[in-house]
Formats: sequence, C-alpha cells, structure tokens
Amino acid sequence: IGLGIPAEPLFRSRDRWNSINISAAHDDGFSVMLSDGSWMVGGGYAQDGHKGQSSSVDIYNPQSNSFQSGPNLTKARSNAKAINVNGDVFVSGNYEADDNTMDYYNGSSFTAVGNMDSRNNPYMMHDKDGNILVFGIFDAYDNVVDLYTYSDGSQGFVADCYNPTTGKTQYSSTIFSYSRFPLLLSNDVRRSDYHFKHNGKNYYMILANEEVSGSDDYIYKLFLYCSEDSKYYQYGDFKIPSVHPETGKEISYRNGV
Repeated sequence: IGLGIPAEPLFRSRDRWNSINISAAHDDGFSVMLSDGSWMVGGGYAQDGHKGQSSSVDIYNPQSNSFQSGPNLTKARSNAKAINVNGDVFVSGNYEADDNTMDYYNGSSFTAVGNMDSRNNPYMMHDKDGNILVFGIFDAYDNVVDLYTYSDGSQGFVADCYNPTTGKTQYSSTIFSYSRFPLLLSNDVRRSDYHFKHNGKNYYMILANEEVSGSDDYIYKLFLYCSEDSKYYQYGDFKIPSVHPETGKEISYRNGV
C-alpha cells in the first residue's frame, strides 16, 4: 500500500484487509509521512457524529505493522493538514475551534508556533527558503475569508508565511479571489496528493473555477505554485458546465486536485 512495506511482507495474505490496533480514533484527522518512513495520524474526532475533537497522535511503523501513541498536539484539531519539510512537521487548520497557531513537531514533542489566521482544510506548501505557507478560503467556522488589498490595489486571498528561523509570520500574496475561487481540499487529501517534483523543482497543484463574464459557466483552471520562484503558473483552461444539460439543475463541484 505504498508505506514502505519490506520485501518480506508482514501481510502474507493479500486477499483481505487486516485490522491493526490504534489507541484513538481520528475521524477527519490528518496524516503525514515522517522522514523515517513511518506515518503520523492525529487529531480529528474521537466519537461518531463529529464529537470529541482530539489532540491525540498515533504513529504507524510499517516494519512492525503496528501503531504506537505519539505526543499530543498542543490543541485539539479536526480538518487539519500537515506538511513535512526537510524532516520538520507542521500541522495547521481546525474546525469550529481555535486555530491561531500551528503545531510544530521536532521529533519528540509538539510546540505551538506562528501567528496564524483561522482556516479549515488548508493547502500547506513551502517556498524556496523553507518557509511554511498556509493557504485556504474558509475559516474554522466555514466563513469565506476576507480578501486582502495589495499595494497595487488588487485584491486576493493571502497565505500565511511562517519563517521557522525567525519564528515570525508574514503574508504571502496569491492570485486567487472571489471570481477565481480555489476548490476546498477534502478531509482526506494529503500534501502528496497535490505536490510533485519536475526538473528538480517543487510544484503544488491548485484547481480553481473562474467566472465567465456574462455567462453561467465557469472555466476550471489548474494553477501550479512553484516553490523555487514563489510564482503561480496557469496550466490550462477546462470549460465545465454549471447547469446540467438535461435537467437544467445547477451543478456544484468540490475538492481540489
């Protein structure tokens, strides 16, 4: 299943699922691969029906095919995302709860860092200097975040840019706005689902729908954020219908790439 299972597999039966004990439930939690090939899962809800937000963390070891309890987050989180940059893990995002900091994992414990804006299910990226960019369009209470007015008068959504060296958070501009609206990531999307490398550069894929003036249609546009030059590149136009051609009912779309 792509988790670094050794040549002598621990799963000798390939025709069925096998259950593994875990200390806590992580419904709508986050997952991230650590540098040693193990997997960290954490946060989410401990009970059915989106009840009991959790700060617990579990780490899966593919060599032993087992989970062990990890250090708790600094706060209970659900609808969070995580990113591993050069061995450092950062967790950001929350739902209907406080989200003014990130959780930083140093290999043994979590620490609250940064001065962050409230977001749920955010995109998490990094730039060429190793700064952590957190970008999203809905706050922790599902309100669309406000646009930021840049020095040239244009407006757009911003990304929080956390500098691990200085511990300070600044704004980073994006090209997205109410008329060029990026699709919200679903709960189960990992960074690796929208991140790839090409010719030695890191890219992040962001799918957005853009209004067509005088029409009910949208154009899907795939944008690539390049970590090495901190620029957004448009990949192409994909025209999709906003009204079903037979029923006439409105069509809505969810989730990122």
